Amino acid sequence: FRPKCLRTKVYHEMLIAYLEYVRRLGYQWAHIWACPPSEGDDYIFHCHPLEQKIPKPKRLQEWYRAMLDKSLKDKIIFEYKDVLSDAQDEGIVSADQIPYFEGDFWPNVLEDSIKELDAEEAAAAQLYVEDDPNADSKKGKK
Repeated sequence: FRPKCLRTKVYHEMLIAYLEYVRRLGYQWAHIWACPPSEGDDYIFHCHPLEQKIPKPKRLQEWYRAMLDKSLKDKIIFEYKDVLSDAQDEGIVSADQIPYFEGDFWPNVLEDSIKELDAEEAAAAQLYVEDDPNADSKKGKK
């Protein structure tokens, strides 16, 4: 995008316009993933120029926060908050109460954690059977 000095303003305006558009369609919530893409990945704006640096997480969060602050000022949105603030406000106490989306970070973390717990339980059960002095006499009996 040229001129480079206007890129952020233009991108912010595009996202703000989209938020206004979906609000008019009746949507009341939007979830924004503010995690920098890996090298070669593009999330919202396809094909970043090679000279464009990939921001650090804190910088990208500030970029979105600036866009959301402008959205508040322009009365496009009425509020925004991060996942932790929302969880505290809503009294969320369990991971299954957090909204998650296909391809999102949390489903993968949860699924990996469940697999690890299942593997640990299976290993612990195997150790229990192996340590049981009566295990051989129990085999084959119903």
